[in-house]
Amino acid sequence: MPEFTKVARDDYRFVAGAFGALGNPSSFHLTSVRNLREQAWNRWVPSLFGDDPSLQGKHIQMLFDRVSLRHRGDTIGSEAYHRDICPERKLGTVYGGWINLGDTNDSFICVPRTQKDPYASTGFVGKFTAEQTREFKLRERTIPVPPGHMIIFHQRIVHRIANQRVKGHLPRLRVYMGFAIGRPIFVDQYREAMSKYGAPPLPSGQVPPLYPRLYLVNHQTKLVDFSRGRFAHACLYETRELREGTFQVAKRYFPPLIDFLSEVDLSPYLVCESARYLGSMVLGVDELVPRYVPDE
Repeated sequence: MPEFTKVARDDYRFVAGAFGALGNPSSFHLTSVRNLREQAWNRWVPSLFGDDPSLQGKHIQMLFDRVSLRHRGDTIGSEAYHRDICPERKLGTVYGGWINLGDTNDSFICVPRTQKDPYASTGFVGKFTAEQTREFKLRERTIPVPPGHMIIFHQRIVHRIANQRVKGHLPRLRVYMGFAIGRPIFVDQYREAMSKYGAPPLPSGQVPPLYPRLYLVNHQTKLVDFSRGRFAHACLYETRELREGTFQVAKRYFPPLIDFLSEVDLSPYLVCESARYLGSMVLGVDELVPRYVPDE
């Protein structure tokens, strides 16, 4: 990944914070990641959505999402019950999920059927009453995701993250992805991200950062240490005024690769691949696989 120097490539620390979800643009456009998304599309879209008569003729879209890399011994902080609601929720139905590429079992803790409950907000929705929380605890299930397996779930389902310590000999690697059915979303942002190899918006609508915002306030020493010798010059601020002095630290959001590389060593997006991300695929009336409908 061209945003990083040998320092980062040697220790595989490409993002700050234990959650480990990468935010650098090239991580979204790597050939290996794109191939995995294509395999997931070809395997699961026909079997999950192709047989549903109510979906025939509707647009289906692959959503960009991050890759996460967590190291043995890392502690993943807990998150209480919440929903991750796409800001474009009124335009269709959104599904999320990931592929487990690690060597140990992964899991997803959710409350079945809560995707049918009413909701009013977007983004990270985690305001529930004490009574709701008690009910969720009684109803929750832990869904195992073994190595090499993928999970797909409705974005509105209530779920949580348990505090955990990463085990296994290999890093815990996930490739996240999503699917949207209905009116395509983020079309202009996706088109620009694919043409410039930039970071696309996440399904939540957020721009992916390289480190938490609180690092600029509460963890400045960690930020300086994390930035030292790890990033290409274009991914650093010239200077940043911190409490302990003036330092060069990593930008929280990286520029598109085309802005600082004379030549981008990544495969261009072809028409059919772009069509998946731009929502130009329609679930066919007489066929189980999506068919391409070009822009008029």
